Amino acid sequence: MTKPSSMDVDGTDSSMECPTTTFDSLPYIDYQDADYEAYALSLIEQEMNSSMSEPPKTTTAAKSHEGLLTALKSDDSLLVNAPLLRSRYMELAKLKRAGKEVPPHKPRISVPIVEPSSSDDREAWSVALAAAKAQLEGQRSRLLNLEVQQSLDADHWKSYNQGLDGNLGVLRDDLKEQRMVVDRINARRKDAQEAAVPKLQNLTRKYDALIDKRHRIASATRALEREVKRLRTTKSD
Repeated sequence: MTKPSSMDVDGTDSSMECPTTTFDSLPYIDYQDADYEAYALSLIEQEMNSSMSEPPKTTTAAKSHEGLLTALKSDDSLLVNAPLLRSRYMELAKLKRAGKEVPPHKPRISVPIVEPSSSDDREAWSVALAAAKAQLEGQRSRLLNLEVQQSLDADHWKSYNQGLDGNLGVLRDDLKEQRMVVDRINARRKDAQEAAVPKLQNLTRKYDALIDKRHRIASATRALEREVKRLRTTKSD
């Protein structure tokens, strides 16, 4: 089942945009003294003044593209399995290296409205009217898409989630079956080991008896050798 994509009404994919995150630049303090509260308030006041004095630099769309570059700059491994995202990332990185401004996000279809230079220019007014009608048709299409999205997206996501639940149920059943197979294998191994216990105990007793017999034979052999040596010494005397 295909996962519903997060598309804008004008047909552009908004999942590529990364929201800009503002990090707090106040220093970390792990001690507290008598003037700690006043010092912290002064730092907060300085930070607020510096943030309020900074003028807006880029549009929201351009910030989102820059945020995408910042988010993906430190980890290219995230783009291995996303060729479309990787191509977009490489395009934005190339623009950055060339020192060019990142183009803002634009709709797929855009008709510029031409304002006539003169109120008596009939042809210019015709062009402007056609452009306005095209813009109106585009807005009407956006509203229709919104209505369709509002009426169908919920059911689409419900169907998608139901499919995920079905897949989850199948995977859980498979996991349960595999665990049962493993339990049966372990049970057979345990039965085989328990059945071999008497045989192993019998072999262990035989081994101990043979070791004891070997020690007795070795002791008797050493005693005979000493006796033979003594007799030879007595005979030679």
